[in-house]
Amino acid sequence: METTYNKIMADIKRVDAEMGDIYSDVMYETYVVNTERLYKLQAEIQGNIHTLIRTKDCTAIKPIVSCRGFIRPIEILVKRVIRKLTLWLIEPAWEQQKIFNNMLTYSVCRIAETNEELLKGLIYLTKEIEKTKKNENEKTSKG
Repeated sequence: METTYNKIMADIKRVDAEMGDIYSDVMYETYVVNTERLYKLQAEIQGNIHTLIRTKDCTAIKPIVSCRGFIRPIEILVKRVIRKLTLWLIEPAWEQQKIFNNMLTYSVCRIAETNEELLKGLIYLTKEIEKTKKNENEKTSKG
């Protein structure tokens, strides 16, 4: 239990360190958005979402195979009988996992869409702030 906690805390510290690269302090106590870093993170998230969507469906039914020569048919028959006898026990767990995977995939996709919209808004506002500062600087240098 303690090692799991330590691993989780190490991951959180690593992510915090990576996310710290998004913003950098500049003069006048403002922040400049590192858009290149944000786009890289966004692309990584999209790649993970595609993997999540591709692997969300799971089932307990896998093909039964055997590589043994002359006893192959007997081995396959035994495996099928064992599968039929244990399916009632295994199938509910797989069904729960499938429901969880589908809901998680849906939620992560919605969070990513929200994140993308917020990112666009953040970049727009940053550009507007830069324009405003530039206009103010021009006015003060003329006046």
